[in-house]
Amino acid sequence: MNCVIWNCRGTGAKSFPRLIRDLKRNFQVDFLALLETHQEGFAAQRIMDKLGFDNREIVEAVGYAGGIWCLWKNNGRKIRVVWKHNQFIHFHILDCSGSWFLTVVYGSPHVAQRGELWNNLKSIGVSMVEPWCIVGDFNAFLFDYEKFGGSNNGSRPDRHFLDMVDSNSLVDLGFSGPGFTWKRGNVAARLDRALANLGWRNLFPEASVLHLPPLKSDHSPILIRTHGMVDSGARKDRPFRFLASWLLHDDFPNVVKDSWQSDWHWSLTTFQDKDLYSDDLSCRRAYDFSGCFPCLDDRDLKKVHLVSWSSMCKTKQNGGLGLKHVRVQNKAFMTKLGWGLVNQKDALWARVLRAKYKCGDDLIPTVRRINTASRLWKGIADSWKHVQEGMVWRIGDGKRVRFWSDPWLPNGSALCHYSLVPLSDVELDRVAADFVSASGGWEWGKFEFLLPNEICSLIAAVTPPSCVVQGDHIAWKHSRDGAFSTRSAYHAIAKEDGMVTHDFWKHLWKWKGMEKVRSFLWLCGHDRLLTNVARMRLGIADTDTCARCNCAAEDLLHTLRDCVKARCIWLKLVHPSKWHLFFNTSRLNWLSLNLGSNMGWHGSDWGVIFAYACWYIWCMRNGEIFDSSHIGSADPVLAILKLSSDSTRAFDRIVPGSVRHSSHVQRFICWEKPSNGWVKFNVDAARRESLNLTACGGIARDSDGRFLIGFMRNLGDGSVLNAELWGIFCALEVAWHSGFKKVLVESDSFIAVRLINDSISLVHPCSPILARIHYWISCDWEVQVVHIHREGNRVADSLAGHAFGGSLDLVILHEAPAFLFSILRADLEGKGSYRLCMG
Repeated sequence: MNCVIWNCRGTGAKSFPRLIRDLKRNFQVDFLALLETHQEGFAAQRIMDKLGFDNREIVEAVGYAGGIWCLWKNNGRKIRVVWKHNQFIHFHILDCSGSWFLTVVYGSPHVAQRGELWNNLKSIGVSMVEPWCIVGDFNAFLFDYEKFGGSNNGSRPDRHFLDMVDSNSLVDLGFSGPGFTWKRGNVAARLDRALANLGWRNLFPEASVLHLPPLKSDHSPILIRTHGMVDSGARKDRPFRFLASWLLHDDFPNVVKDSWQSDWHWSLTTFQDKDLYSDDLSCRRAYDFSGCFPCLDDRDLKKVHLVSWSSMCKTKQNGGLGLKHVRVQNKAFMTKLGWGLVNQKDALWARVLRAKYKCGDDLIPTVRRINTASRLWKGIADSWKHVQEGMVWRIGDGKRVRFWSDPWLPNGSALCHYSLVPLSDVELDRVAADFVSASGGWEWGKFEFLLPNEICSLIAAVTPPSCVVQGDHIAWKHSRDGAFSTRSAYHAIAKEDGMVTHDFWKHLWKWKGMEKVRSFLWLCGHDRLLTNVARMRLGIADTDTCARCNCAAEDLLHTLRDCVKARCIWLKLVHPSKWHLFFNTSRLNWLSLNLGSNMGWHGSDWGVIFAYACWYIWCMRNGEIFDSSHIGSADPVLAILKLSSDSTRAFDRIVPGSVRHSSHVQRFICWEKPSNGWVKFNVDAARRESLNLTACGGIARDSDGRFLIGFMRNLGDGSVLNAELWGIFCALEVAWHSGFKKVLVESDSFIAVRLINDSISLVHPCSPILARIHYWISCDWEVQVVHIHREGNRVADSLAGHAFGGSLDLVILHEAPAFLFSILRADLEGKGSYRLCMG
């Protein structure tokens, strides 16, 4: 007898009868119990008529609360109702196996009402002498491990439920399949189960319980087979799947010929019976013929999962392996489609969706979740909050961006969140162009007194609106260049951008050695080696004491460093002057310290020696404890040094054609005078992390090296690249107003120079300042922007370093400051320094 019990949470959907018929056909259901049906009266009868069962017994739902439907086929068995209650139906069943009782339960979600259920089940159990089984949704669980997630103050094991089970001498029938039968959000529990007394267990010794996958409800159906798995032959509705490997078998033509001549049903079992799975194939696998998917051979032993899936799905910089959560990845894809509604507003697909779901004609659409919408639109609507959180404006002419309300600061926030006083609706609607002075800078007097100093510092790093810049644009704040990518969306949704990373992970992925040793170090970083402390925590060891020294608990640091047998090795490898650091550091810091610095006697390869030493000590420990025939090396230190030297030589070996080594030459770098008629403007930028400030400075000299003019500017809290571009822009502006006609601008930022000469997207963070630079370059004069090494740009470097305490406006220097005299003199004398440059 096959019984399915399911809390379906409603039966009114049009597809529900078809769903039940599929369930009935797939699992050959004889008895079906549906709980929390949400239907009563004529509507309930009409639905049950469509389910295809001979008999029924129901407890009517009260509105949307409760409801139990029990339906069954005749099939030669007699089923009668003994007791019907609003929380259970108690049946007597007489079939070919004998006489027994079945109670179908739907426990009330209210604790007080469930107390009545426990008392009634106790009263049944007092007089019960025949086999008895209780199944259903009890809305309670017995033990702490039967719940996952939720707060500590949430639902707890029901002691009255446990008391009922003990009083009636019931046993849990166990299960196969998922461990929890109910899941909502991040909380899951085993609320549905099957219990029986010993008489029923003896009557059906092969009975089994299977948790089926959840269908339309947050509860999983449970399938009870009283006679275990019954092989009913090949299912006629299973699609035939052809495996290409069959063609390699010598007897394949005969199998096909015999199959066509006979009346066999084509399936995988047809070819299995003909032994088309050759034993000599190295990649041979057992197959689960119920689904035609490869599974592990039964001979494979189950292994302990050392690291959780969530940890492996973190980025490598955060200690993971860079794998992806499918659910989060799907949200990232939906966010990409939502971003397309903004970024590709005029595309056909975007116009269709905007019109169909009435999103409006604004650049940022109005997105609402509609229950009758397509799955695509529901996915976009559910991920729309991630689109909104990722939006940031790039100010161009400032005519569209609202100064207070829209997010345009470098940190992606809106100014209204930092205002010291409430702002009126009129003020909130003012655009950024309204806050620009006549000279083209920010009109600080209009808003500076309303904001904290650190926010004003952020504003200073943003290029003010200008008519020479093309419009305002929306960018994606989670990427460096402002362009959307599913990778950056994934990390933003997974909230990995702001995580604090440890230096160990950076050293680990740069480490050069065998991958199995790197994997070993990765496990060490997570403290997931199966030491005795870990084995005892998992219940597979009786003690956590070190079996080699019997002196202390064997955790990771004790195993690899502090144990007597490990310590004697390290004393020979680690330099004595570093012993105090080596033996007194916490786990992650210990690993990071040794991979990132030289702690030993043997030169710059200490990171390799340390890694192989840890791995060798671990292998040596395992051999001594678990392998009685293990014979260790006579000198572990020599074995470790040989292993590490072999590894280093292997990685240093040059494979022809695989690596191209760039040649470097040593060159003398100094400042050089410009050609006659030209003015050279050296510019540079600086950032001081302690102040969260950036600044730029520049100086103009003629062909004789004479000082002409200079400038300094405090740029607030921005990026170094933005400050370098500001320095070039200020140099061009000062040079134009000074009347220079041939200007050579030198910057030691190669990236800044490359951005000026290349074309970039309008959503790039530096696009507004680049637009201004291109405007000045296009004027009627000769301008060149070139890169110079830092050794030839010392004057501008010193000037930028003195600009942090200056004004947020441009400061013009008509005379050279005293602190530049020595550097200017050295430049005139041709002094410089040597550096390695690309050949």
